[in-house]
Amino acid sequence: MINGVAYGEMKTPFRIVRMNPLLNDTDITVIQEDNLSPGDFIVATYSAIYSLSTASLEMTLIAGHNVDRGYEHTSGTLLKFDSITALIQMQSTALLVSDYNNNCLRAVSRGNVQLGFTYAGDCQSFGDVDGFPSAARFDGPYGLIDHEESIYITDSKNRKIKKLDLSSLVTSTVHKSDTHELGDFVMGSSPEEFFVTVNHGVLHILNQRETFLVGHTDTPFGPSDGQFSGVGFDGPSGITWLDNSTLLVASTYEATVRIIQIDNWEVNTICMCKYM
Repeated sequence: MINGVAYGEMKTPFRIVRMNPLLNDTDITVIQEDNLSPGDFIVATYSAIYSLSTASLEMTLIAGHNVDRGYEHTSGTLLKFDSITALIQMQSTALLVSDYNNNCLRAVSRGNVQLGFTYAGDCQSFGDVDGFPSAARFDGPYGLIDHEESIYITDSKNRKIKKLDLSSLVTSTVHKSDTHELGDFVMGSSPEEFFVTVNHGVLHILNQRETFLVGHTDTPFGPSDGQFSGVGFDGPSGITWLDNSTLLVASTYEATVRIIQIDNWEVNTICMCKYM
């Protein structure tokens, strides 16, 4: 609820993805609606991808392994990932995965056999190079946004937002931060505006100008509600829109879910989670 605090028996919140109705995840990294099967969802942990039936509440492993992390390019449950931090349905027949520790974007086909292949970057090799997918290099790709025939990526350790044009298949840098490693993000009113989780707060980027909105730049200070630098965050890791004027943030290390009203940048805790 918005005007109060809820307490839940959940594991530490990591990512939150807007759905209808709103769901917030706990130990899973991403929940993304599967357009191929209305009412069902695609769910990803750090190392595996599942399909979730909302009718039966059954989860079926479709790619990766529920325990083993690493790197393996093959198909289905023989695939290995190392820290899936974002997952989007790129088209009707493929999923696009941000594989953070493997430093690449990987695609998983959605046919009878879930084939995995590198979509951009060079898995297990880090760098900072724009260009065609095979030439591009990332260092900790984190968040993904699909917008108007382009994929936007937070290249965390390179402190950049990059754009992969799906028409030309060229990756380019659209923003470079001098100070912050960039985490999860959402787009604002245009591709020139982003709200990004950083070390201990939330950053607003507009026309390549950065404003540190809420939280602190260096020292953990939380959890505490309020406005601007008076707010304490410790490990904000997931962000999504609740409505057109409210952001929802999962703050991992303090085990809270927070809302940010963007008209006055007021932050309030709506869920305090217990460790399980």
